[in-house]
Amino acid sequence: MIFIRIILLPISFIYTLVILIRNLFFDIGLFKIRNLDLPIISIGNITVGGTGKTPIVEYLLKYLLTKNIKVAVVSRGYKRESRGLIIVSDGKIVNPDPYVCGDEPLQIARKFPQAIVLVSENKYKAAKLAKDTYNVDLVILDDGFQHRKLSRNLDVVILNASRSFLDRLLLPSGFAREPIHSLNRADFILFSNGEIDKKVIKNFKDKLQAKFTYKVTGLKNVFENNILHLEELKSKTCYAFCGIGKPESFYRTLKETGIFIQKFKTFRDHHFYNEADINNIISESKENKIDIIITTEKDAIKLSKFRNKFEGIALYYLIIEVKFIENEEKFLNKIDELIKEK
Repeated sequence: MIFIRIILLPISFIYTLVILIRNLFFDIGLFKIRNLDLPIISIGNITVGGTGKTPIVEYLLKYLLTKNIKVAVVSRGYKRESRGLIIVSDGKIVNPDPYVCGDEPLQIARKFPQAIVLVSENKYKAAKLAKDTYNVDLVILDDGFQHRKLSRNLDVVILNASRSFLDRLLLPSGFAREPIHSLNRADFILFSNGEIDKKVIKNFKDKLQAKFTYKVTGLKNVFENNILHLEELKSKTCYAFCGIGKPESFYRTLKETGIFIQKFKTFRDHHFYNEADINNIISESKENKIDIIITTEKDAIKLSKFRNKFEGIALYYLIIEVKFIENEEKFLNKIDELIKEK
């Protein structure tokens, strides 16, 4: 694996040069940044997948909705099979198709049916529709840090601790979308699970920073409303599967709850399950005499069409909430300042 990453280094250097030139052109005004007379918060990262953007978007949505702020979430809808601007939710009706909407936007829309949720490759177009048609008070850009064509009032960047020097390299050799110095554009840096990167703290100490983790509050049946408490799983055997950016984080979370995992299966990030996948999962769980199958909420969104196949089988997803370890008040104060300015 390391050998392959070394071979890819020349491509990473070319990609780095392209990103540097692109950012420079935005900085000096050669590339236009469009502005909307509307508060916009971007939640993003500088690496590929798995930093916890969606839980932070949901945390923010929950906070804003309790303050009666009408919010729109704008996402690209990564790996969806549709193109163009799609209304996932108009605040009343939710489009049920994950293939059209994308898994994460649909997850958000189902949990917050009063929110406007839109997907589009053109985030400016979607944000403008949210303002003009739905008269929203604020827009959240999901995975918006690299989408510099639209101006924002608050750039929040989520970081995981880097595991090695190679991880800091840009794609395809490393996992970075942008060089670390791009954090100069950020207004707030959030550290997710893991050790805080001391170099980042030192080099960007002028930036507002906070740390959060994930708290598992229980498990919810994928097709029903019943919820299991973690204590109920102590004597059960579990089969877990997921198609997320960092499956090891899901595995680690399961282990930390004390759940005994007899088998763990992974798929590519944003994987859309087919009949063969489901047959294999069910077959393997029966062979291993599994009591319960557990997946992520993002994966559960894409399993509704297989409901009949899971009849009589205990299929649940983890209920996960964001829990701040440091500086939650500082983060929320920044949000409150933005609301007051609107």
